[in-house]
Amino acid sequence: MKGLTTAHAFYAWYADVEETMDEARRRARRREADALRAEIERRDDALRKLEEVETGVKTLVDAQAALKLRARRTQEESERLIAEKDRLLEFADALRGKLDYFDQLEKVAEQFQAGVIISGASDASGASLAPREQVMPMLKRLDDCLDFVASHPQYADGGSYGTKFRQLQNRAMSTVREYYVSALRKATKHVQDVAKGKTGVSGGEDEYDELVVEEGSATTLLYVRFRAAAAELRDLTEELEKRGHHEEYAALLSDCHVLYCEQRALLLAGSVRTKMRAIATAERGADVIALARIGTAYLVEVCQAEFALFKHFFPQTDPTGALSALMIPLGTYLSDILRPKYISITELALLAELVEALKGEIIEDVTSKIDNALALEPAMRRILSDVQERLIFRAQTYVKDQVGNYRATAADLDFPAKLVRALQAKSSGGDSEDDIKNWYPPLERTLTCLSKLYRCVEIKTFAGLAQEAVSLCADNIAAAARAVASKATPVDGQLFLIKHLIILREQIAPFNAEFAVSIKDLDFTHMRGQMRRMLGGEMSFFSLTQDNAFYQLASEGRPRVVESKIDSKRELEKQLQAACEAYIMSITKLIVDPMLSFITKVTAFRVSTTSQGKSIKDAAFASEEKLAAIAKQVKTSLADELPKAVYTMKLYLHAENTREALLKPIKSNVAEAFAQIAAIIDADFPPGTAARVGLLDPAQLAAAIEDAS
Repeated sequence: MKGLTTAHAFYAWYADVEETMDEARRRARRREADALRAEIERRDDALRKLEEVETGVKTLVDAQAALKLRARRTQEESERLIAEKDRLLEFADALRGKLDYFDQLEKVAEQFQAGVIISGASDASGASLAPREQVMPMLKRLDDCLDFVASHPQYADGGSYGTKFRQLQNRAMSTVREYYVSALRKATKHVQDVAKGKTGVSGGEDEYDELVVEEGSATTLLYVRFRAAAAELRDLTEELEKRGHHEEYAALLSDCHVLYCEQRALLLAGSVRTKMRAIATAERGADVIALARIGTAYLVEVCQAEFALFKHFFPQTDPTGALSALMIPLGTYLSDILRPKYISITELALLAELVEALKGEIIEDVTSKIDNALALEPAMRRILSDVQERLIFRAQTYVKDQVGNYRATAADLDFPAKLVRALQAKSSGGDSEDDIKNWYPPLERTLTCLSKLYRCVEIKTFAGLAQEAVSLCADNIAAAARAVASKATPVDGQLFLIKHLIILREQIAPFNAEFAVSIKDLDFTHMRGQMRRMLGGEMSFFSLTQDNAFYQLASEGRPRVVESKIDSKRELEKQLQAACEAYIMSITKLIVDPMLSFITKVTAFRVSTTSQGKSIKDAAFASEEKLAAIAKQVKTSLADELPKAVYTMKLYLHAENTREALLKPIKSNVAEAFAQIAAIIDADFPPGTAARVGLLDPAQLAAAIEDAS
């Protein structure tokens, strides 16, 4: 800075310095700019590289995403293919399993064609049977095949296969049935041979058609040895019982029950028959009821033993129904020794006692009190039914002979003397006048017969018998009443009829049955018109239309079935009502007949044309003297006849309410007759006429009736 003396120099220096500094700065800036430019270029290059990297990364990312997508799709496709494979495998297995059902047809058929034999058994012809160890599994397979075909009816040829499976099943069941028959016959034959003292099996199966075993060895032979000989059947029956819910197996099992019972009956028949004959011989003097009890007790023992044996072979089956088929034929041997005895009985009482013993004692014990004897019930009911038929026959004969055809004796019709004697006996401390011995015999016999039958026969059967008995009894009583009326008085006949009809009605009331029967008849009445038209020429015999006479007769001329009902209880009520009405009218006429005749004349006078404009008092029959005579006569009848009627009613009818039921309308009729006479007198006669002729006023009449009754 030396030499800068002037401002110009300074400024010049300063300008140089500044220029230098500016240059330096410019160079520095140029360097910076170059550096920046280079940096920019470097960074631009870096940016380009980054963009390239970014592009590459994006490409990689896109590639990765695409790869992942392809991988996922590949995985999904793989999984789908695996699932499809599994499904196809399952379908193949299912198809194989379903086809296996159809394949069983050929396999089972081949087993039948193989003709293998059952362990030691053959049928009656000697042909070998399928082995037991194979038959039941075979039946199981056939059952499964049938169930499958039945549950898939949409399968092609399913119906055809079902039919073939059913045929094979029937063959298999036939094999089982044949084996069962063979095994049972073998066991039966073994027991028969042992009983006959043989060893081993020899001879035909039917060599012994009846076996008689001593009582001491019966249990060992008939049960222990039979159980051992037929032991192989137990497993078979258990298998059948397991399948018993199928209809086919139930039928096969039922067949086995029948076959079993047939073989057991073959073994037991001879011994049971011999035992029954021995009982009949030993109890020859016993009555039929005692014989029935003894024979039933033996059959109960047999039934209980058979029950235990049956349960051994058929553990899951109720023996009652199946064993009934065995006990019914065995029960006939009891019937054989009882029947001659009760057929010879003619007394209803003894037959009724036998029925009651069978029904209320023996059968009740068998069904509810004795263990394992219920299978005997059908056999006992058959015997009961036979005895009931005998009882019904004897009852019908009894009713016909002793009721319908009964001929009354003089002693039977000795009324009212018989009742008077009974009343005198009562007053002397004897029997009641209403003792049964005073009844008309057909009435007592009818009621006795019905009382015996009511507990012994079915209610429907009883109703038919009761209808006939009551009808015949009522008719016979009516005939006897007419005889009493002709022998004594009409009033006695009427009271006789009322008395016995009331007793009959009261005594049959406790029977809880309809005394009615339905009768069907053919009605030809509507055919008369058809025949009349045919014979009259209105219809042609040769017409080809529906008007042809033969066609009309065939289509419209058929007889009609007309059903009518006969109710003897209702008819009895009608008869009783008619008898009561007749009696009431008879007593009424005895008391007020003159008044009734007078009223009839008055009625005729009033309607007569010749009496128009005339007064009744002017009629000859209606004078005060005639009225006084009528009043006196009725007053006398009221004092005499009504007490007689009351006394007679007391003789015949001992129930006060019954007598009152008859007296009430009689009193009412008498009062009505007096009232009508009084009305006629008041209307057509001068005042005071009723008093002058002696006609009782209502109060006097009531007092007179009360005194008389």
